[in-house]
Amino acid sequence: SKKLKDRLMDTSTLINEANLEHARAMNKATLQALAAAAGTGNAAQGESSAAEGYAAAAAGASVVGVQLLPLVLPPAEPVKPVPAKGTVEVPATYDFREQLSEFSFRTLLTKPEVIHALSKIRLESSKVCLW
Repeated sequence: SKKLKDRLMDTSTLINEANLEHARAMNKATLQALAAAAGTGNAAQGESSAAEGYAAAAAGASVVGVQLLPLVLPPAEPVKPVPAKGTVEVPATYDFREQLSEFSFRTLLTKPEVIHALSKIRLESSKVCLW
């Protein structure tokens, strides 16, 4: 139905996330370029403010004649290796049976009757939402 398609085709959160990631990447690249320009000694003595020099460098203009203040960045974070599998290592001291016992004692979600009732409720709710 059209209502279901509209709900499934909502990409605004994905677009917002991509825009935010792009903005962060551009900010990082600009800051690194400015730090490199300030650290290489490309800046000579001048009357202009440091803010104008940074703005000129960000725009790609020459920074000759502009006094840039030294820009110190925090050390880069080490890149974490990508795991071969999407799993998490479990410590050797993890007591699975005790954890399962605690979970089973504190919840009803392990009983077949409860699981069946919840699936029926979800099915009925889905029917109501589609109308």
